[in-house]
Amino acid sequence: MSSNRNSKMHDVDLYFEESLHSAKQIFSQGNVFILPTDTFYSIAINPLNNSATNKLKDIYKEDFFDRSTFLIDSVSNLIRYIEIESERHLDFLISIWPNPIRVIFNLNAKARQLFGLEKAAFKIPNYRFCLRLLAEMQIPLLSVPIKYNFNSDLKYMDMVKHEYLDKVAAFFYSGKESDLHDSAVVDLSENKPLLINENQYKVSGLIEKYY
Repeated sequence: MSSNRNSKMHDVDLYFEESLHSAKQIFSQGNVFILPTDTFYSIAINPLNNSATNKLKDIYKEDFFDRSTFLIDSVSNLIRYIEIESERHLDFLISIWPNPIRVIFNLNAKARQLFGLEKAAFKIPNYRFCLRLLAEMQIPLLSVPIKYNFNSDLKYMDMVKHEYLDKVAAFFYSGKESDLHDSAVVDLSENKPLLINENQYKVSGLIEKYY
């Protein structure tokens, strides 16, 4: 890992294609990186790379899967990993994504073996850099959000840089202000959706529409 902190910083607004190329390399090499999403910045890895998973464990020193999200680029790719009980689920997912909405699913047998989990949260993020990276890699990206400490004297991006830059291979950042809200959360592991957290995203109306 480079000792030059500034060399890890990649401006995705000014250098989109170059940043995308670097992110793909880091992803493929099994390294840890930070990227902007449609809510918080997230620490991200290739979940199929054991070295990357171990590096993420070293950063958090705890089980991070309960607050992690698999970012994915499309519903058609999503169904390769999950169990879908109803066609209504697919219609519902198409209506809510891409957006800051995490949806919990039962994983299918293949995904349970790949990830070592029974259930997992997925999201199609409403963020162009994420979507391009996901579309080109064709692998879900495991992400853990970096929540803002509102007691901090630092601005959000500066806080992320201060606390995590030395722990990752790269920080892909945007000059645009981050939306510091948690994603909405819907549990689709049963036949009927369970709304866990709506936040400012009005998911309840769509649940009523489709169910």
